[in-house]
Amino acid sequence: MGRMRVGRRARLLSLGSGAVALALFAAACGERQEPTGSTVATAYPVTVQGANEKPLEIASAPRHVLPVSTSAAAIVDALGKRSLVPGAPASGQLRPFPVRSITATPSDLIIGSQTNDALELERAASAAKTPLLVIGDSSLRDLERSILDVGLAIGAPVEARALVRTIDDRLAAVKAKLAGKAPVKVFVDTGFGIPIADDTFAGELLRAAGATNVAGNADAAPFPHKLLLAAEPDFYIATETSGATLDDLRHTPGLRNLAAVREGRFAIIPATLLRPGTDVGDAVLQLYGILHPDTTAAGAVTTPAATTEATITAPTTTSTS
Repeated sequence: MGRMRVGRRARLLSLGSGAVALALFAAACGERQEPTGSTVATAYPVTVQGANEKPLEIASAPRHVLPVSTSAAAIVDALGKRSLVPGAPASGQLRPFPVRSITATPSDLIIGSQTNDALELERAASAAKTPLLVIGDSSLRDLERSILDVGLAIGAPVEARALVRTIDDRLAAVKAKLAGKAPVKVFVDTGFGIPIADDTFAGELLRAAGATNVAGNADAAPFPHKLLLAAEPDFYIATETSGATLDDLRHTPGLRNLAAVREGRFAIIPATLLRPGTDVGDAVLQLYGILHPDTTAAGAVTTPAATTEATITAPTTTSTS
């Protein structure tokens, strides 16, 4: 997930695991019985729902797959199928395929998401005469169902179930640790004081980490300092792309009077931490660790000279076993 600079009280929680059943997702996928062995091949044809109005039938195992959104590329990669993506590097981040290049690249399946321009994507897939699977990633539930759909579509249903189980284990671990704890009031600055909304993927992650978003119902505009002072958040989080720093806040009239700012309850996180991804379980664990500094840190925390901020290198991968 990158590097996080956090206030003196911020800590990361050591990663844990818990057992959560996947019956909900089996029901959502029509009770299809998938193999449980790690080497059993998918029996085609298969039908996946995705986020489309109509189910998509895939006649045979795709030999070439084009993921055209960040979440689709992350899922394909996490399932160990980057070799299906034409021109994919052997290592490093698997980036989404450009929609404009679809017609010039032979493929058996295109995987997009709700973040793509729907009309542009449909036109490109139609011109290429290639099946299109559109996945949902607007919520944790949508993301997990999408992992199962993609896994079934590209011949990795066992790996998909393992990945969803890993995510659920992380979420269950945080939920258990939240028992008896009061929610932490949080303000998230995405730039120019613009907060995140409650009805977004990022808003759901905050709730899963035990936070109450004090500006969750606000418009996508700079949140008034007067209202922020009245809300008195317990913690101030800024995304790395926002440009906000603790020093800046301490020199900003109004904001410098926030207790969270005065006392260093502040963190800078990568914007990617709040976006849909296969390491979402670890993201919630990291947010929990930041917001509940009474927990044990998962990693070395060092305080650089002449600063009140600490630096933590966060995990960047999620196990799929």
